[in-house]
Amino acid sequence: MKSDRTRDYGLVNQGEMPDLGFSLTGWVELPNVIAILDPPTFAFFSGDTNPNIYELPKATSILEHPKFDKGKPTVIYIHGFLGKLSADDVKAVVAAYAARNDHNILVLDWHSQAVPGYFLHAVKNVYKVGAQAAGAILDMIDKGLNVKHLHIVGHSLGGQMAGVIGRTVYKESNETIKLPRLSALDPAYPGFYGYTNAAHLSRDDAELVDVLHTDSGVYGAPMSTGTVDFWPNNKNDQQPGCFVNICSHARSWMYWAESLLLNAPNYFNSVSAKSWQDFKLGNVGGTTANTLMGFGCLKGFSGDYYLQTNKESPFARGKEGMKYK
Repeated sequence: MKSDRTRDYGLVNQGEMPDLGFSLTGWVELPNVIAILDPPTFAFFSGDTNPNIYELPKATSILEHPKFDKGKPTVIYIHGFLGKLSADDVKAVVAAYAARNDHNILVLDWHSQAVPGYFLHAVKNVYKVGAQAAGAILDMIDKGLNVKHLHIVGHSLGGQMAGVIGRTVYKESNETIKLPRLSALDPAYPGFYGYTNAAHLSRDDAELVDVLHTDSGVYGAPMSTGTVDFWPNNKNDQQPGCFVNICSHARSWMYWAESLLLNAPNYFNSVSAKSWQDFKLGNVGGTTANTLMGFGCLKGFSGDYYLQTNKESPFARGKEGMKYK
């Protein structure tokens, strides 16, 4: 499992156009000057007032923190484009895990590599930061982190980065370590699908790759890309209660945060179907082909699953969500 994890990962902090195998000229505007970037970090939320910050790629000292419990599962949440530790998605997801009090909570903070006006650089940096994070995770595994209880969750570009981490861990461990679970919350579409040779999230990136699609074909992936793909509501429409795509894109992390709550009145029950039209017509897989969207998704299921949600919190409708209305 030993490998060179000290290489220069080459974060994009210059004005060059990244080679992604496609062109988005005119879609975004590149700046003339790009500031020196802050390094990506792991933020450990231990219940203290402020998180403890550990710079990548060397972050094994997290394991020495007195509140890091090696007996608990560890979750790593990855924000997306424009993200930061104070963003709504990070606060909501961290708060939900903290309420459970059954996980070590880490956030991969790469805000400098995901800043406004630098989208092409952010796409490129998904691979660079993902490789750094994978190296740090392998070092942590060497120091005693239980990989069997490691779960990576990412929103938008963070969902794509989760796949990079899974692939890199597998490769750098000489194919001896496959992460148990990656959860991608509306993984990013631009730069990863269509006219591009960029590698995107796939079902091979972990033992279980569950994907929540809430803004298909605009901000989010337009196709099934995991072991289990969840399609809440009609993928061609806005999510209930939303009128713009960015709202629908954000629903993915809102659904995830709600799925973590132990006192939620309902779960995000879903049912297997070949398409939204089949779901509407009741042509579904039956009661033996049901699973939960979100944290409660179980191993052993695969394919596309459909459900309906409420337009506001609480979003989950339980078993009623498996019937089109």
